[in-house]
Amino acid sequence: MTRKNRILYVFDDINYNNGVRKVTAKQIACLREEYDISLFSLVPPSEHARKLFHGLQFIGEDIWGLMEIFANPLRNVITAKDYNLKQKAIRTAYALLLRTGFHDRFLNSLLRNKLYGTLNKFDIIIVLSESSKMRSIVASLEYPKKIQWIHTNYGAWCHLNEWTKSVCRNDREIYQRFDRIITLSEKNKKSFLDVFPEFKGKTEAIWNMIPVDEIIENSKLPQSDIKIYSGMKFITISRLDNEKAIDRLLSICKRLKNKGYDFYWYIIGGGRLYDKIKLQIIDMRLEDSVILTGELDNPMPLLKQCDVFALLSKYEGMPVTIHEAMILGVPVIATNVGGVSEQIEDGINGLLVENNDEAIFNGLKEILDSPSKLSRFKEQLKNYHYDNQNILTQLKSLFDNI
Repeated sequence: MTRKNRILYVFDDINYNNGVRKVTAKQIACLREEYDISLFSLVPPSEHARKLFHGLQFIGEDIWGLMEIFANPLRNVITAKDYNLKQKAIRTAYALLLRTGFHDRFLNSLLRNKLYGTLNKFDIIIVLSESSKMRSIVASLEYPKKIQWIHTNYGAWCHLNEWTKSVCRNDREIYQRFDRIITLSEKNKKSFLDVFPEFKGKTEAIWNMIPVDEIIENSKLPQSDIKIYSGMKFITISRLDNEKAIDRLLSICKRLKNKGYDFYWYIIGGGRLYDKIKLQIIDMRLEDSVILTGELDNPMPLLKQCDVFALLSKYEGMPVTIHEAMILGVPVIATNVGGVSEQIEDGINGLLVENNDEAIFNGLKEILDSPSKLSRFKEQLKNYHYDNQNILTQLKSLFDNI
């Protein structure tokens, strides 16, 4: 009997509920019968994560205690009786190195010493985030084949801010030691290769696998306790961070209201800008039109009842939410960033707009002025088919031939 390839999927935090975890769960569910799959996380998996990946082995228990020390403020570690002198010394050294910029090197050294032997036993290791703390450690391994998944428009992301510039500083050296680089679209592949043309021979585009049946079934479940208004309803499902440009969205909503347009806009999601956005809605007197719900366990019933899904980010990779909307027959208006143009047929089943205030304003105005256009989009979406089977074939080819 042929031994199954041992594959390890590497998360930094497997409890972080984002699109990457969702599509990875679908991918693993379709592959687990043919491969021996395990999961790694820098933090202990929650009960929800264990349920989502039921029956799979979790790697990383040896370092969960160590990572908990780094997550704790220095003062708490120093004064707590639960930590020994060695642990307090490690946390103090990390705090000192944080000021000099050598903290990542220190952390990588500690993690590599604890994990090298365990990780080196796998046939294939997949790093799921381009900002993962594990990338350089995985790159140093001798035995496994190494795959990096790039979920963003790398060319835009690597220059986005000081943090992303810092994360990407050693990427050329790191990715030199990876065997494959996987992007989510041809446009994102081009964006990555514009930065690293030397990696052309080992970079390919493979779309995400999407849990189509689950999306449809979830949309039929009872609606959360959120009022559904009559009239034109837009919806945005997004992490509330700077790159999602929710502040820009609110400014455009205000312009439309000042022009006399009536609509409702649901914003679903949480994040570090939640409180700021909530205050902006009040300051702009948009409370009667913009509904900020926070995170919802299941936004699909609300999504299905809206007229338009809007994704107006400054940059994206290949947003899962666009596919979710189209699967449910909801037309999409989106900024033409990342791989979005490969998801939407502009003017056929959705609308693409350029990534600036005026183009977004005019696109929304076009929808509000021409509801018949939405009807045509919805008619086209009745024939929408997401080809998971072809993506599965690509993934098997990747893992079997690497």
